[in-house]
Amino acid sequence: MGKGIKGKELGVGISHRSDDFFARRFTTKYGQRKQKLFPKLQECRQWLADSQYQDEHSNLNFPEEMTVKAWFEYWISMKKRTVRPNTVRNYTEHYKRNIDPVIGKLILSEIKPIQC
Repeated sequence: MGKGIKGKELGVGISHRSDDFFARRFTTKYGQRKQKLFPKLQECRQWLADSQYQDEHSNLNFPEEMTVKAWFEYWISMKKRTVRPNTVRNYTEHYKRNIDPVIGKLILSEIKPIQC
């Protein structure tokens, strides 16, 4: 647990510097260390929550602006190697009938669970 200048507990990974800024650091799932300075403790905690969520749910293999249709094409090309042709046909038909008209043109990172 980090402690502030006055001895107050701040939380794991948070430190209070002598210039009255709060420093927060964490390690991503790929081993990169990220650090940022904040004037307020609440901003520091919020940044941590947001960046950890983004780190957990992001995938570096896909571009930021990938659409659902582009992702499906990539995914089905991978599936063709492991499943039977009839399964690929069924997946493609279900996608074209149910998913493509509704969310096919949307950006993958902006899809909400309610839309599914």
